[in-house]
Amino acid sequence: MKDAFFSSKRYQGLYEPVYRFREFGDLENYWIRLRYLCNRDDWQSVKGARGTPLDFDMLNEDGEKIFGDIPPEHLAALKARGYVLGGSSEPEAQGEDGSVVSVSETYVYAPDKTYTSYDTDIVPIWGLKDTDYQTQNPVVMGEGAGNVRQTQFYLNTIIHVQNASAFKTGDFVILHFTCEFGWNNGVSIEHWYDAWAESTPQRIVRIDGNYVELQSNAAFTTLDDKYTGYESHYIHDVARFFEVLNGGSLHPDYNLTLKPTSGYMLRAYSTRTMKKRESITREEVTFHTSFPDLSNSEIFIPQQETGTEYNDISRETTITPAQWKAKVEAGEWFIYAEPKVAYDAENGIYELRVKKTPCK
Repeated sequence: MKDAFFSSKRYQGLYEPVYRFREFGDLENYWIRLRYLCNRDDWQSVKGARGTPLDFDMLNEDGEKIFGDIPPEHLAALKARGYVLGGSSEPEAQGEDGSVVSVSETYVYAPDKTYTSYDTDIVPIWGLKDTDYQTQNPVVMGEGAGNVRQTQFYLNTIIHVQNASAFKTGDFVILHFTCEFGWNNGVSIEHWYDAWAESTPQRIVRIDGNYVELQSNAAFTTLDDKYTGYESHYIHDVARFFEVLNGGSLHPDYNLTLKPTSGYMLRAYSTRTMKKRESITREEVTFHTSFPDLSNSEIFIPQQETGTEYNDISRETTITPAQWKAKVEAGEWFIYAEPKVAYDAENGIYELRVKKTPCK
């Protein structure tokens, strides 16, 4: 028989905290569960709609305020969270005839914070081709090209630079010299013009202080379109290259000379290739009352100018080597896996998980 007393919700006792964020070590933020009794036949009409704000003035079946004994400052903090009804349980029959049912309501909210957990995972380590020549250091000039010599047992070249700390063994470098260009008439040099000479990339095999040893197994050449009409425009031998830069003539029939006035060693590109290694990761978790915006959660992959994916960070990619190095030095992290969104259908809350790993 229908009981008029239970034709509306009759809340039982006090509220119950639901520690939804316990897995992140957060017990300060919690959801609220309330339980009430009502007639089975009235349940459909009295149950609340999802999104209904929590009424902190509601009474229990004894006529006392459910939240009446909470200190004012704590009650104010609860009200500021913006609790709304997330979901209700299915009614459970009470008593022998089952005419009265018990229902629980869960009032939810999404904390305005990001939870972080750390782990390890197999992540991409991007290849780095430093083709922007951002790293460079002056060659210490002396007579001619200055301080250039070959080792006793290997066909390597030793270059003296002002500060070699920016380089490391395995780097490929280019030597660039600014030169004066002229004609030797046998008595004096006439007609000086601007010119420059540059080597092909050479690999650093040893660094001793500010002396850098290069593996000189490739041709060297002078490059200046202004003088392409001269027969001796190219120098294809490392010994000949430095001979010219130290006072030798470009070609004996023309008595043409180069006089270096300054020089730089520039890093052409690094030797690192794309690989995958196990690295530290962090997962950032946020909660939302509507589907989260994923525009700032896109997975990071270097792309060529055409928009295609690429395994190397180089001049052709949308992030340059210099920009990538700045991120590494700043200790930034990048998203290495597609973000995951889980929907808690029972309570109407979205959970967004984003995995990041340090830039390397």
